[in-house]
Amino acid sequence: MAGSIEKRGKNSYRLVYSMGFDANGKRIKRTKTVHVKTKKEAEKELAKFIAEIEAGEYIKPAKMSLSDFIQLWRDNYAEKQLSPKTFETYNNYINTRIIPQLGHLQLADIKPIHLIRFLNNLKKDGTRLDGKKSSLSEATINYYRRILKNIFSRAVEWKFLQVNPAEKLPKEKEDIGKGDVYDENETRLLLKCLEKEDLKWRLYFTLALTCGLRKGELLALQWEDIDLESGTLYVRHSLSYTKEKGFFLKEPKSKKSKREIAIPSFVLPLLKKYKNVRLREKEKLQDEWEGGNYNFVFATWNGKPHHHSYPRTKWERFLKRNNLRYIRPHDLRHTSATIMLNNGVNYKTVSERLGHSSTRITFDFYVHRTKEADRSAAECFDNQFGA
Repeated sequence: MAGSIEKRGKNSYRLVYSMGFDANGKRIKRTKTVHVKTKKEAEKELAKFIAEIEAGEYIKPAKMSLSDFIQLWRDNYAEKQLSPKTFETYNNYINTRIIPQLGHLQLADIKPIHLIRFLNNLKKDGTRLDGKKSSLSEATINYYRRILKNIFSRAVEWKFLQVNPAEKLPKEKEDIGKGDVYDENETRLLLKCLEKEDLKWRLYFTLALTCGLRKGELLALQWEDIDLESGTLYVRHSLSYTKEKGFFLKEPKSKKSKREIAIPSFVLPLLKKYKNVRLREKEKLQDEWEGGNYNFVFATWNGKPHHHSYPRTKWERFLKRNNLRYIRPHDLRHTSATIMLNNGVNYKTVSERLGHSSTRITFDFYVHRTKEADRSAAECFDNQFGA
């Protein structure tokens, strides 16, 4: 018989497949250890093992490094299943740290402790690559964990490994409400300062604030997505960018991210004025127009999409010019939600306006901010009537 089973311990069997002899008369065999409860289950595993070998599909894990398997993962899974932007981001993380620190290890030899040590090292001060002396954020460490889990899940799925060493890696507790926000007085000052800005960027940041739009959603907006008569904005796409593909439109973050949003009435006259300005500019450009069939609301002078980093640059310069407290552009979205909740708008409405996949996400993000507002309300009575 070409195949045999050897009992190795409790719930452990060694599968042996004899492939004959080499030129020196030495027996050629393939072995594999499986963890099953009964010999009958081991016999089934042996049958699959033999079938894989005879079909030429079996690759001995001990002969494959993690780096080699990652290439297999890229070719047979990541390029096909991940979005172009996610694939590019995964590759940046993999090439920056995972392959340099873990790639040399044999796939079959990697244990949870190897991955725990890798992630723990990311928590040490000085591990950042931007020159800052602090450690990586909890969110970044969790992203590495997600990538590792994905890679090793494919290794298990494709029968290279019996168990996923990344399956039970501890998840870092993220401060999901970490983003800073403006209070209502700061928001009034912000809108006042925006009145002095170029109309395009005044509208960009005003819509980020009043409609809670993400950067990709703002940059993907086309004039056909805005109904100026009804005062409604439709989120249908998100703009993304990779070095390989350049700019491209994709589906928003989740199904619920496709949504319609009522535009505040004070913003509508500005949008109408800006639309007329852009139409006149496009007519003047004629052959210099490079927007193709797209009519992006926020685009370069000749209709091409803005690079994803440009709004942040404009925002930082604006804050500096006006001596405003720094918050990230994305925090305008958090400011929008906080203002709505603190003014009595219910969680379901806020969730739908932001395009969250569930009301629970909205609650988890912003409940601490509404509690802070409630505490401030109580303090008003303390200040006025307390002893």
